[in-house]
Amino acid sequence: MTAGRDVHGASCVRHNSGVMRRLSLILATVLAVTSVPAAFGATHTSSTAQERKLTITIVSRTRIFIPHDLAPKGKENKGDWIRYRALLLTVGPLFGKKKKNQPIGWESGTQTYLNAVDARIRGTSTFPGQGTITFKGVMKSLKNGLISVPVTGGTGKFNGATGVLLIGSGNLESVNTYHLRIPDTGVA
Repeated sequence: MTAGRDVHGASCVRHNSGVMRRLSLILATVLAVTSVPAAFGATHTSSTAQERKLTITIVSRTRIFIPHDLAPKGKENKGDWIRYRALLLTVGPLFGKKKKNQPIGWESGTQTYLNAVDARIRGTSTFPGQGTITFKGVMKSLKNGLISVPVTGGTGKFNGATGVLLIGSGNLESVNTYHLRIPDTGVA
C-alpha cells in the first residue's frame, strides 16, 4: 500500500474521514429522531435515553356508580366511599381509532373520603391491546378546576408508568389527561 492509497487504489485524504464521521453522526441522529415509536397514537410522544413521555387525552363517562354512605347519612364524611366503573372514549385519533367518541377502554376504582372535602382515589384504566395505567393517591384540586392524581404504574405499553392523571370537571363525564413517563426498557 502506498501512502495516501488503500488496497483498492482509492484516495485516503485525512480530512475526508472527519467529514464522514460527522455525516455518520448526523445520519444516526436523524434515524434516531425519525424512529420514535408512533404506535401509541397519543396526542404527544417524546423520547429520551431513559424514559418516554406520553400524553393521552380521553373522555371518561361513568357507567356504574355505587356509593357507600356511612353515618351521618346524606353528606360526604370520613369513611364514605364510592365504587365506580367508566367507559373511556376517544377525543380524537387514538390507538387506531380515527373518530371522536369511540370506545377505547374502561376505568374502574374506588374513591374514599378522608373528610367532608378531601378524597383518596385508587383506580385502573384498561386499554385493550395497549395495557393498563394505575393511579392512586389524594385527589388534589388545582386552581384551573382540574383534579390531580398520581399515576403509580402500568402494564403492557405503559409498563412502569409514572406521572399524573388530570381529571376534568363534570360529575358523570369528564375529559381526562394522562401525562406519563414510561421507562425505556431498551427493547425495540
